[in-house]
Amino acid sequence: MYSRGHTQGLQGNGFDRLRRFVDLHLRPPPQDVKAIERMAHLAAEIGFHLAGLAFDSQVSKESRQRTAKLFEDRGLETVSRIDLRPKDRNELLTSLRKVRSSFDIVAVECHMKQVASLAFRDRRVDLVFFSPNRPKSRFNELMPRRSRRPVEFNIADLLRDDLTAEPGLRRASNLVSDAQRKHLPIVISSGATDWLSMRAPRDMAAILSVLGLEAVQALDAVSHIPLSIAQENLEKRGPRFISNGMEIVRPRA
Repeated sequence: MYSRGHTQGLQGNGFDRLRRFVDLHLRPPPQDVKAIERMAHLAAEIGFHLAGLAFDSQVSKESRQRTAKLFEDRGLETVSRIDLRPKDRNELLTSLRKVRSSFDIVAVECHMKQVASLAFRDRRVDLVFFSPNRPKSRFNELMPRRSRRPVEFNIADLLRDDLTAEPGLRRASNLVSDAQRKHLPIVISSGATDWLSMRAPRDMAAILSVLGLEAVQALDAVSHIPLSIAQENLEKRGPRFISNGMEIVRPRA
């Protein structure tokens, strides 16, 4: 299943060293400074350039900033993130109104068609993800035909202890195939809540490669694609940004 071609493609070469790797989904415990420091240290050690830090909406802005600073002190760029798991379309709309201005990245779990339909087309959503442990999910039906919304896979979901290995990985492989068939960008993240569940970027790419993605595409899923998502949202922090496609242009003196 893990072919020699995949192995060679993920080993790294001169061009590959130019990649800036991104884990867009780390979930550090906001009150545990030592745990955050350990995750930040490891993220830098294993070669990440940028970390997406996920928080609950109840976590204060000050606490989010303190957590981000611990990562930035290790030389990493950071973006803040929130994961939405709405029960229905109306709950998603309400949540988007509340959180969009407070977080850099908004990700939505798509578990039913009405939620997926909105998440895939609403510009306030940056990422969508599916839980591979939902045995009745028909991913192909949940994905609209016309969309370029990135689909995220989390290593923590794929390697859960309560997820039966073979059926879970088969469903994940089917989801990869569906995303590829619809030409959707794919992101691979760790979903880690502590340093033990963190993974090196090439290890994450290797898992996605096993699920059916070509080696170069798997590396893009942990570098170019999540980096472009993060950079687009970092630009929105700038003083010139007004809205998508609009910014302040000051005349030269």
